[in-house]
Formats: sequence, structure tokens, C-alpha cells
Amino acid sequence: MPTSDKTLSPAPITTPLLGIDGKVSQPWAMYFQKLGVRVGGNFSDTLTTVIASMQSVKTTISDLQASDAAQATEIAGLTTEASALDGRVTALETNAGGASGAWTPAFAGVAGSPIATGYWKTIGNEVFWECIVDSAGGTAVFTSAQLTNMPFAASRPGTFAVVNVVSYHDYGNGFVSGSAATIPSFSLTNEVAIFSGRYTT
Repeated sequence: MPTSDKTLSPAPITTPLLGIDGKVSQPWAMYFQKLGVRVGGNFSDTLTTVIASMQSVKTTISDLQASDAAQATEIAGLTTEASALDGRVTALETNAGGASGAWTPAFAGVAGSPIATGYWKTIGNEVFWECIVDSAGGTAVFTSAQLTNMPFAASRPGTFAVVNVVSYHDYGNGFVSGSAATIPSFSLTNEVAIFSGRYTT
């Protein structure tokens, strides 16, 4: 073997790399030492120790990759569960009163030109509604009258009350059948009445 740090003999390929003690044999150790001097390395550890260290690093990398994969799977599962919960919330909102709106009531059998505004809200298949009728500074007479365009068709009859909101007079009850509502007879002069009730679609 060369004695100068600036020269490097060929590797002693005819000599076993490891001795019986599991350590790098002396010729190879000297070769590695020379090589280490040239490249600035440290070859004081046995090759077995180096290999073990490499295996430990590889194991750590594999563990981290497996952990990342497991976390990705868990995140995907949670995302799917959140999406399903969003769907359930939407369904519950729809079935538990998530829909409401307004409509313009139309009448048949009414003398005068009342102004009417209607509002509705659904909870499941139940419709809660009200209709505000203003005689508009004149007189509106309801005689065997009907409200002809309920917001939804009723599957079975439902009742409603008619009350004067100025004099608090109760005009009685009417009923909803199909898409129409039969109104009790009454008249309004410079007054406002409210129809209010519920039925099943």
C-alpha cells in the first residue's frame, strides 16, 4: 500500500472485505483510510455499522411514507364523511322547514278590488300559509268566494281562520281542498283581514 496521502493504490480485491470478527480487514481498512484522507471522510466505523445505519435511515423513510399514506387515507375518509353529512343536513333542512316563499293570491266571487299578498312555509309535507287582504280604501265583499291558486295542492282538506286585524273581528273558518280555498262570507271597508292556516300536500 502507498505511504503518501497523495497516492492511492488499487483496492485489495484479492483480500476479503470483512475479517472473522465482522470488521473490515486491515488491507481494506488502510485502503478506505487512504481514500478517506483524499475525500475528507471518516472510515473509523466498520462496514457493518455503516450498512446498519443505512438500513435504519431507509426504515425511517419507509415509516414516514407509510404514515403519510395512512394520513392521506384518513383525510380522504373524513372528506367523504363530511360530504355525506352535508347531504344529510341539506335533506333535514328541506324536510324541517328549509323552504319558504311568497305568492300572489287570486280570487273568484269577490266584489271590489282588494289587494292580496300571500306567504307560505313548508315543514316536511305540511304547508303553513297566510294571506293578507287589504280593501284598498274601498269595500271588498266576499260572498261564496274562493282563493283559486293555493301555493301547493292539498292532498287532504285543511282549515284556516279569517280575522279582521283592525277590529279583531273573527269572520269564521274556511277550508282548503286541492288548489283552491273556500272563503267564509264577509266584507271589508277600509280594513285589512288575514287568512291563516295549514294543510298537507
